[in-house]
Amino acid sequence: IDKWFIDKLAILVEMEQDLKTKPLTVELLKEAKRMEFPDKVIAELTGKSEKEIHDMRYENGMDKVIAELSS
Repeated sequence: IDKWFIDKLAILVEMEQDLKTKPLTVELLKEAKRMEFPDKVIAELTGKSEKEIHDMRYENGMDKVIAELSS
């Protein structure tokens, strides 16, 4: 197995742990979205609803960032 792959996997696992154990701040949400975590997964890991995650993104201007990444 390639070391690059292991490093990338470790980063994803670390973010998953952060989402499970830390309060969901705007900064943590931005980082999770930058890493392409879907709202549904963030909601499951944080114990929030998908709507709460969606609303938090929009309240903090993250809808534009996501749209730019998608195009």
